[in-house]
Amino acid sequence: MKCSNLYLAILMAISVVFSTHVFAESKGDSTATVQEKEKPFTTVFFAPRMQYRTASESFLQRLMLTGVVQDPDSIFARMYWSFETDSDLGKKMDQWKSSYQEAEFNKPFTLGVSDFWLEPGVVFHWESAGSRVDPYLGVGYRVDPTLKGVLRYRYNHQNHDSQTLQGDQDDSSEHRVDIYLTKNFTSGFSVQYNPTYYSKTHGDKFVYANGKNHTLQHNFVFNFHTTPRFYPFFELGYLDKYKDGNETKNEYQIRVGFKYNLN
Repeated sequence: MKCSNLYLAILMAISVVFSTHVFAESKGDSTATVQEKEKPFTTVFFAPRMQYRTASESFLQRLMLTGVVQDPDSIFARMYWSFETDSDLGKKMDQWKSSYQEAEFNKPFTLGVSDFWLEPGVVFHWESAGSRVDPYLGVGYRVDPTLKGVLRYRYNHQNHDSQTLQGDQDDSSEHRVDIYLTKNFTSGFSVQYNPTYYSKTHGDKFVYANGKNHTLQHNFVFNFHTTPRFYPFFELGYLDKYKDGNETKNEYQIRVGFKYNLN
């Protein structure tokens, strides 16, 4: 019930902000003198996303608010932030069960006058079973104005215990390594390739859906910029093997969503 109220509050807040901006834009169009818009302290995007996984036949949903601090005089300048809530919609989209919530923050630091930068950050994750704190550090390099890459190590530290393969309790913390390669083909279209490697710290006690204590996943994100405010995207990913009883299947994911600028 509390989760439902949270979702409702988020949706109501977004609808109010959206209506306000629509009204303001309409009013501005009918005014002869248009004043220059003041730059906001931070961009704010509403970013919902639907996901389907083929082997487990599950539908998932994400509701997110995200942005980047724009004020050049602030100590938080260029800081990325996001708050999201994720839900399990079941195999037939006949439920809305809260899975987890997350908040993420990172801030890039340019290394001198080079094309390299450091990107320290942290993810706070919580769900009904407990919480996690996931610090990470990325190293980025801009190859040219249209191509950049980031190598990131992240440690997912679980603050609670889970049941092990042996039946006792221990924490299922994990190591995570990501590569993000982003190519801008035009001002309105870009593609990102993101391979991710996971490994359990207690590899003899926990396994992933593939039945192993490590897994390698691949994901492609196709981003579009269709209007000044609207950024649709879709993703295609491979999540390794999925063990369903005695049967092993390939698990693929399809994600569809958009980002809408609320500023």
